[in-house]
Amino acid sequence: MGMRARILHAAVCLLLPAIVIAQTTTQTTTAPSTQATTAPTTVPAVPLAEINEQIDSANKIIRAVEPDLVPEFLNPSYIDELTTLSQQLDGQQEEARLTLASQPTVESLRTISTAWQSAAKPLWEWRRDLTAKATKLDQDVLLLANLENQWAERVKQSQASHAPEDVIKRMTALLESIRRARSAAEKGRSQIVSLQNRASEQYARVVEILTDIKEAQDNIVSRLLEKDAAPIWSSHRPAPTTQSSAKSGQVSLASQVSALVAYSKRETDVYFLHACAALAVIAVLWWARRRVKAWVDQEPELAGSFRVFHYPIATGLLLTSLAGIWIYTQAPRLLWVILGVIMMAPAIFLLRKLVDRRFHLVLYGVSGFYIWDQVRSLAVSFPDVYRILFITEMSAGALFVMWIVRGKRLDVISTTLSRGLQVWLSLLMRLAGILLLAALAANLSGYVGLGKLLGSGTLISAYVGLVFFTAAEALDGVLMAVLRLWPLNLLKMVQHDRELVHRRFSTAMRWAIRLFWLWTTLDLFAVRGTVLTYGYQALNAALAIGPLRLSVWNVASFAFVIWASFALSKLVRFVLEEDVYPRMMLPRGLPHAFSMVFHYVVLLIGFFTAVGTLGYDLTKFTILAGAFGVGLGFGLQNIVNNFVSGIILLFERPIKLGDTIEIDGLTGTVRQIGIRASVIRTTTGAELIVPNSRFIAEKVTNWTFSTGQRAIRLSVNVDAQSDPKLVMDLMLKCARGVELLTSDPAPQATLAGFAPGAMTFDLQAWTKRYEDWTIARSELSIAVSAALRGAGVLFK
Repeated sequence: MGMRARILHAAVCLLLPAIVIAQTTTQTTTAPSTQATTAPTTVPAVPLAEINEQIDSANKIIRAVEPDLVPEFLNPSYIDELTTLSQQLDGQQEEARLTLASQPTVESLRTISTAWQSAAKPLWEWRRDLTAKATKLDQDVLLLANLENQWAERVKQSQASHAPEDVIKRMTALLESIRRARSAAEKGRSQIVSLQNRASEQYARVVEILTDIKEAQDNIVSRLLEKDAAPIWSSHRPAPTTQSSAKSGQVSLASQVSALVAYSKRETDVYFLHACAALAVIAVLWWARRRVKAWVDQEPELAGSFRVFHYPIATGLLLTSLAGIWIYTQAPRLLWVILGVIMMAPAIFLLRKLVDRRFHLVLYGVSGFYIWDQVRSLAVSFPDVYRILFITEMSAGALFVMWIVRGKRLDVISTTLSRGLQVWLSLLMRLAGILLLAALAANLSGYVGLGKLLGSGTLISAYVGLVFFTAAEALDGVLMAVLRLWPLNLLKMVQHDRELVHRRFSTAMRWAIRLFWLWTTLDLFAVRGTVLTYGYQALNAALAIGPLRLSVWNVASFAFVIWASFALSKLVRFVLEEDVYPRMMLPRGLPHAFSMVFHYVVLLIGFFTAVGTLGYDLTKFTILAGAFGVGLGFGLQNIVNNFVSGIILLFERPIKLGDTIEIDGLTGTVRQIGIRASVIRTTTGAELIVPNSRFIAEKVTNWTFSTGQRAIRLSVNVDAQSDPKLVMDLMLKCARGVELLTSDPAPQATLAGFAPGAMTFDLQAWTKRYEDWTIARSELSIAVSAALRGAGVLFK
């Protein structure tokens, strides 16, 4: 079956439901009258006492049906939207027809296809909703027709039986209500079916155009390595048809303008909201410029990152116009050209302010190539002129890239680029030069389609990369400013680790932009589908080991889940330790215990999830767990002992992070309680790795278990002729004057004993912090010595 035959077959399949519904509508519209004339008069009579109850029940049925009688699809805005969409598709269809008739590039077909695919979605939804509404109205018409037949017969019966006049009047009024409701339902159904036919026609048109575009794309890709034109030096080239080409060019431009006008009528509200959002962003950036200036005065190193705030209009236009990629999904091609200009202008302007002056010539060159591209796109209806412009542009582009690379101008792009990124950019520039030369050679030798694909793909990828790079720089500055504003500046993790938070978010944002640029570039070179296909095949390549079947995707998923478990645990523990625990009055050591338990739980869940991604039946994991337990019992006793001891340390907390402990005659501070061992930092700076089981099985001295205070004892021998009370008062006065000592417990001075010609006095005081006890003892000794000597007390 040929392509055109398949298209006609698809159109018939699309229109067949509408034809069937239309026929059904005609039948159901005439059926009630036939039934009314031929139906037997065997409707059971209703007792007079129950007639009012039956009338009320019938009225309830009418009220239940009334919301369906005037469908929401019949409001003027909905009909106008469908009409405007049809007008937009008229312009886009003419543009698509002319583009397909010329020598289109993969990029131009991709742009047209995107617009048509976006138009297909609402049409499909409208057809679905209209079909459901028409079906509901069919049911309502049938229900009302039966109800009308019943009450028409009951009115006759009541008149024949000489029922009360007021009852007959009420029954007659009910019958009129049923007939009005039925008429409204039939009218609404007819209008809905008419709209359904219009939507189906537009949808069939969209499907046909998308089929043609897909066929053209496949044809271009399949014939890339075939000559589609004579070499440029050949004398046997067809003469240009200037008049017809000019006419088709005028028609193409007119159709694009018509499509843009129709689209603008449909999206007037979106335009308005987008413009308001752009003005709001510019206003916020303008307001923030003064605040940023104050920050830069305090921290001059921030000047480079905050330069984008000096140009709020350009920054706001770039960021808001870039959002149009996701806003105007159904936009015609001409709107994308306008958005491209709006994005490129502020991007070039901002980069000119961000990079070294020596790189300005490069930016001017890129601007010139972009303008050249737009001129070349206008000449698409003039094949010879288009080809000459293309050849000239590829030649200039290759020379331009050589000038950049050989002149080492990449080293002055921006101080924000790391050395690694500069290397990658240098490689990409060299690859771009090779692709431009290949596009030039292909076009000259008659492979015009291949040349267009390579040349246009390279240039457009460069423009997109330039816009994305500038947007990343602008977003980086905005992110740094946002982290200094309320309410984010209230977070302790932002206050203490602002640079770390900014670096993490900035890295994630830049990687997302790079991946989006790569995704776009693959599509520009018409290899995205191929890459995805081969990538899918490579990821699903499997290795069978008995009943277990492992694929690259399974192994990669296993590794990713394990990595994600560690990353999630680290992130959550960071947030808890920086912003949650400090705001809660928790005993010392308990936050660390919570964090470690959370860490173990996340890793355990992540491990089982990762095993599940391998395709392994977790119900069989119990057997492995049992075997693993036996192995633990025999060969891993020490490791399990230390692990369980670590859990006990976390919950019982005989030692906690920050405690000063003494073990084996060595004193140090607990820095980490790990899965197997804990880290103790001694006063000499050495790090002791102590297995957790030793803290449980052996005696450990914890100097700061309940408090951080430590007692200091100072003994002094003085002459036996000294006044004991004076000596003790002086010692207590000195202890109270040392700031590192506490007032509660208070210092105590005692007469400890006598020796031949001497008395011994002891002074005991407590330090506020354990780690200050050596300094406090030194200061106390100096103060006591000076005080006693000043009072004339002699030491022995």
